[in-house]
Amino acid sequence: MIDRNDAASVHDVKPLKLRTVERLISRTIEKSGIRTVERITELNGEKGKIRKNVRLTAGFRKFFDTQLIYAQVEPRTKEMFMGHSIGLDDHYFKPGDNYVLQEYLKAVDNLTINEENRLKVKVEELRARNESNEHIINSRLQEMQSQMQSVITALSSIDQSTKNNYAKQLFTNGLYKNEVHLIYQGIVWLVHCLC
Repeated sequence: MIDRNDAASVHDVKPLKLRTVERLISRTIEKSGIRTVERITELNGEKGKIRKNVRLTAGFRKFFDTQLIYAQVEPRTKEMFMGHSIGLDDHYFKPGDNYVLQEYLKAVDNLTINEENRLKVKVEELRARNESNEHIINSRLQEMQSQMQSVITALSSIDQSTKNNYAKQLFTNGLYKNEVHLIYQGIVWLVHCLC
């Protein structure tokens, strides 16, 4: 047994073999209940396990490869990530660190459980949409202010009785059915302010 606090006790450490890592993963997955072991009890007198469609540890590689394809990672770079040979390109294709990082970042959302990156992207989309909406609202507000200013200018040149007639006509014609009372009061107030 290795004592993690004693640096001298770790001098004869041997690397884990692939089969050992596979067993550790299998046991952990079985204990967590993610995958169950189905045993053959009576099949020609043989005992053993029923094989699954995808070998457990190979499933990680298959998942990784599939997610890189879905993220449209460049095929040579994907093969490099998988540890596969890319033929002559092994000797001629030497991508820079930035290029490799950008290709990996294409797939990071598909490969991670953490929602942080997906939420950052969503926040940026919402921020851009919000800025666009603010621009639209501001331009419409300026347009309405301009129209209101021209109405005020037009009303200032009209005598009081004509102003009252216009206000009554707007009210009686039902141009503003939902907010009639508020609009009528607003027009009357505007008329009185201009006088």
